Amino acid sequence: MKLCKLLLLIPFLFFCNACDILEKDTSEQPQSTITAIGFEGILPNGITFNKENIETSNGLEAFSSSNEGSFITHVLTLSEPSCVSISIELPSVKFSNDFMKINDSLMNVAAEKYYKFSKVKEALTPGDKEIISQQTTGVWEAFRIGVFNQKTYEGYVAEQGLDQSGSYIRVVSTEEGIATDAKLGNVQTLEVVFDVNIKLYSYYPNTKYAGRMKGLLKVRYKEKI
Repeated sequence: MKLCKLLLLIPFLFFCNACDILEKDTSEQPQSTITAIGFEGILPNGITFNKENIETSNGLEAFSSSNEGSFITHVLTLSEPSCVSISIELPSVKFSNDFMKINDSLMNVAAEKYYKFSKVKEALTPGDKEIISQQTTGVWEAFRIGVFNQKTYEGYVAEQGLDQSGSYIRVVSTEEGIATDAKLGNVQTLEVVFDVNIKLYSYYPNTKYAGRMKGLLKVRYKEKI
């Protein structure tokens, strides 16, 4: 099978630019206690995430295969000065039944047509979400999470085929807004608070359980008006 995949997550290990579906916790839904963009909680293997000078960004990722067609998605990322980043990949949207060679231009066109602000907002409606795992029934409908330390070349992920029993990811709240971006001009924004308690796994040199990511994180999606 031909496979063409542009990954935004893996390259974070090498470039620091800004430096059973699941068993769900049915306890009371937590109230958001995080007000600023960032992460408050614990990460695997003793990784710490600073609370100051946090940057939030969003980018595109696309996948294409001869068997399943072509898909587009958004990746929301938090980055801090010590080069630790947290990325959340949203569920994917199919934009073609054909295998296609992925490039930036194609991704931009696909996102413009198939994954605009309204679709992002729909994917991030408050409530419990499905995280990619061996329990996942719909691979393209699930969320992925990765934690990366570019200084130490550590990477921890939730991915297809890996156990997530007892884990959960939920959107606690969203808030829409309008802002001015230095590069994009006027943008629509969507600030999102996630509550996560998931298992993360190292993937190099081999896959093994590394520990849980547990806490609240707040990210911002923006799109040119």
